[in-house]
Amino acid sequence: MKRIVSATRKFFTLFVLSLAFSAASSPSLYASNHDKIAHAAVGTAIYGVCLVTGKVAHLDWLDYKTCLIPVGVAAVGKEIYDAQGNGDASAADAGATMAIPALFAGIRYTLYEW
Repeated sequence: MKRIVSATRKFFTLFVLSLAFSAASSPSLYASNHDKIAHAAVGTAIYGVCLVTGKVAHLDWLDYKTCLIPVGVAAVGKEIYDAQGNGDASAADAGATMAIPALFAGIRYTLYEW
């Protein structure tokens, strides 16, 4: 139980920091377009849930690199869905979904494995 609480706390900290970073990094883009914030939040949430699942279930293969896969699938899948007439398909939306998880994976790789 202690592991689940610790992993959940880390996930929510990561989520809040990512939202703060995304809003601060490009205020003109995010101030006028809440859709990009939603995409960034969903991408970060998928990434965080994947990391927590890997940690709690003791799945060593489910790490910061492989957790980018479900985020990418969600980003591309959502844009394919939008392109079929269900919304406004945009590569920028897919990029916003992937941006924060990719940033965290890059930082993690740079700090611990480079």
